[in-house]
Amino acid sequence: TRLKDFGDQVSLTLLLSDLGLVSYLQEDYAMARAYSEQDMALCQEIGSKLGMAKTLNLLGDLARCEGDSGRANALYNESFSLFKELGSSQTTPALHNLAHVRLSQGEGVQAAKLFHQALNEFREMGDKKGVTDCLTGLAGVAIQFGQPGKGARLLGASEMLKQELGATWWPANHIAYKGHLSRLHEQLDDATFNAAW
Repeated sequence: TRLKDFGDQVSLTLLLSDLGLVSYLQEDYAMARAYSEQDMALCQEIGSKLGMAKTLNLLGDLARCEGDSGRANALYNESFSLFKELGSSQTTPALHNLAHVRLSQGEGVQAAKLFHQALNEFREMGDKKGVTDCLTGLAGVAIQFGQPGKGARLLGASEMLKQELGATWWPANHIAYKGHLSRLHEQLDDATFNAAW
């Protein structure tokens, strides 16, 4: 409120963005959406395309967490277009997010292409956490294609790398990971799962 009083709209967008992100990481999706929608309105008002792109991406994550793949797809596509227009390296995480949506919609071939593209770009950037997130996604593709052994190996590799990096999960990616893990336990006995993992 004090920032609003002083008319510092740029600082207010940054604050709202941070509050939205913290709420999201705490899995308070209603609060995250409230902050993000305020942030989006203000970013539009001041013409901050980068702010809009980041907020659209977070709103896409929230839609994914709530199982609304259609809304997530629309938000991620809009975010990706803005990042691309700005020449931002954030197009790579947006590709990864779009791949998750394709996977949830049963489009395994398209998801695999997007995950591989994002994986290669994350490698080039030296972003190891991004690589682990793509491995998780590719595990989901393998499971969807009826290759649970491969899925378990990829998921195990992703988990090992994430532990080595001390990286934390973004909620939308963690939900996907838990879903893949659950499907693997349904398809593989413990000995086969452990050997593949």
